[in-house]
Amino acid sequence: MDNGSHKLSLGGRLTAGRINAAPFLGLLAIFAAGAALNGNMFLSLYNQLNVLGRNSIIALPAVGMTLVILTGGIDLSVGSMVSLGSVITAMLLMERGWSRSGFLMLPFLALITGSAVFGLTRRITSANHLGKLHLPLSFLTGAAAAAAAGLIMVPLIRSGFSVPAVLLCVPLAGLGLGAFSGFFIAKKNIQPFVVTLAMMSAVLGLSKTVAGSGGRIHPIYYDAAGTAGAVAPAGFAWLNSKIAFFGTELVPVTALFFLAAVIAVHLLLTRFRFGRYVYAIGGNEEAARLSGVKVDRIKIAVYAFSGWISALAGVLYCSAYAQGKPDAGANWELDAIAAVVIGGTSLSGGKGSVRSTLIGVLILGYLGNILNLQEVPGEVQDILKGVIILIAVLLQKGGIVQSVKKYIHRRKGEQP
Repeated sequence: MDNGSHKLSLGGRLTAGRINAAPFLGLLAIFAAGAALNGNMFLSLYNQLNVLGRNSIIALPAVGMTLVILTGGIDLSVGSMVSLGSVITAMLLMERGWSRSGFLMLPFLALITGSAVFGLTRRITSANHLGKLHLPLSFLTGAAAAAAAGLIMVPLIRSGFSVPAVLLCVPLAGLGLGAFSGFFIAKKNIQPFVVTLAMMSAVLGLSKTVAGSGGRIHPIYYDAAGTAGAVAPAGFAWLNSKIAFFGTELVPVTALFFLAAVIAVHLLLTRFRFGRYVYAIGGNEEAARLSGVKVDRIKIAVYAFSGWISALAGVLYCSAYAQGKPDAGANWELDAIAAVVIGGTSLSGGKGSVRSTLIGVLILGYLGNILNLQEVPGEVQDILKGVIILIAVLLQKGGIVQSVKKYIHRRKGEQP
C-alpha cells in the first residue's frame, strides 16, 4: 500500500508538471495574427481587458470540466447549471417572500448542510470508536444543522438575499446537483455521458420551471423601477465592475474569480493528495482502486465541484447582464470542453492541467475577438471553432503528425 501510494504520488506530480508547448505556441500564433490583422485596435489595453472580462465567466465551467476530464469523465450539464444559477440568483435578489426559488432553495440547502455535517460527524465518531452512539449522534448533528440552515434561510427569503448570501447559497445548489450526477457515475457505474446528458435536460427543465411562464427572463433592477419597488443590493453590480489601479479601472472582477479558480485548482492538482488521485484515476482507474484510492469519493467530488463552479458562473452572469435567463448557459458545455481539449488535456483522462485550460480559454477568447473585429458572421465562427477542436484532438492523438510523416516518406520514396 505504501509503495503503491508513493508511485501514484510521483506519477501525479510528474503529469501535472509537464508543460505542453503546442497550445502555447498556438496562442502566440493567434495573438500575432490578431496584431497583424487589426493592429493597435487589437493590441490596445481596452481590448485585452475586454477579452479577459468577456471570457472569464464562460471560462469558469472549463475549470471544473478540467477536473472531470482528468478523471476520464465528461460533464454535459455545466451549461444548464449556469442557467439555473442565473435564474435563482435574480429571483432571490429581486423577490420578497415565498416564490419558486425560495421553495426550491430552502429544502435543498437544508439537505446539503445536513448531509455534510452528518458525513463529517460520522467520520469523527468512527475514528473515536463510540460504538452504538456512532450513527445516532451523526443523525442528530446532521438534523440540527439542517434545521439551523432552514431557520437562517427563512428571513432571507422574506426580506431578499444579500450579495454574500447569494454567492454562498446559489453555488451550493450546483454542488448538490453535481454530486448527484457523481453518485450515479461512481456508485451505479453509469457512463458519465449518459448521466450528465440526463442532468443537462433535467436541470434546464428545472430552470424553466423555477423561472415560470415557460421560462421567462427575470431582470435585475437597482432602483425603484423594480416590481413592487423591489431592488437588488447595489453591491451586486460590483461583481460586474473593474478594479481600479492608479485611478484607472483595469482588472474586471469576474477575471479575478476566474484566476483565483485556476490558481486554487492548480495547487489542488500539484500540491495535494487529492490531485494525485485525480491523475491516477484518469490514468488507470482499476490500478488506482487496487492501490487504495477512494475512487468513488474522488469522482463524486469532482462532479460536485463542476456543478458548484458552474452555478457560481451563473451568479456572475446575472450580474454581468442584469438578468436571470433560463437558457443563459446554452452550449457553454461545448465551450468548456473546447477550452480543455484545445489546451491539451486528454479526453481519455490522466494527462493535462488547469494551466493548459487557461491557455485554451485564451485561444478561444482571442480567436473570437479577432473574428468579431473582422466582422465574421457568428455561424462561420462556430464552424471554425469545430474545426479547431478537431485539429486539437488529432494533434493529441498524433494523427496529423503521422500523416505528415507518411507523406514525407512517400514523397522520398518516389524520388529516383
